[in-house]
Amino acid sequence: NMVVTNNSYTNAEDSCAGSGAYDVTSNYTDLQMGDYPKLLHVFAAGNDGRNTCSPYPITFATIKSGYQVAKNVLTVGAIDSNYIPAVFTSRGPVNDGRLKPEIVATGVYVFSTRHAFGYERSNGTSMSSPIVAGVATLLNEQYRKSNGGALPQASLIKAVLCNTAEDLGNPGPDFTFGFGNLNARRAAETIENNRFFISSSTPSTNTITVPANARRLKVMLYWVDTAAAP
Repeated sequence: NMVVTNNSYTNAEDSCAGSGAYDVTSNYTDLQMGDYPKLLHVFAAGNDGRNTCSPYPITFATIKSGYQVAKNVLTVGAIDSNYIPAVFTSRGPVNDGRLKPEIVATGVYVFSTRHAFGYERSNGTSMSSPIVAGVATLLNEQYRKSNGGALPQASLIKAVLCNTAEDLGNPGPDFTFGFGNLNARRAAETIENNRFFISSSTPSTNTITVPANARRLKVMLYWVDTAAAP
């Protein structure tokens, strides 16, 4: 009955050799999410943004290998309170060219728990990832309220979080911000107002009614991908 996990850790090396690879851990994670389609794993992207992984410029291609590179997890980068990328945040692409991270959230000077029952200000994608995981949990709650207690697909929660994110940096998705900065209110409103379609048929046709004077229309097509070979 678990619907969301936060994972502020990695099993990869702290160097370019431990970046970007779809390995046996990535494969395992995608297989597990296929077996449990209502479970969303949220992973911190890594803090290797100061590395230079040739032939890419400094900071790029530094996403941690393994869990973070799995196709169906939600990988989270870090920004500061001024929406500037944290100097340490890992950035894409991963080795096969896919977009990571998919989303960013505050990961600089975050007030959080520490050992010995204390609190401290901390930096890292380990701080931004649980913020996104918490919002994903609230979106599950919002969906259940509107759907008779039924649990949503993890793929819906991931798609809503990505498509409602506030675009930063280059127009459209990029390897620094992914689809943009987490916008919890907009994501919750999307769930509450049923602004999504779910279909398992091919082809599938749906009609989108755009209100007058709408500022922007953003449409995302998302599917759960099969696990790849390591």
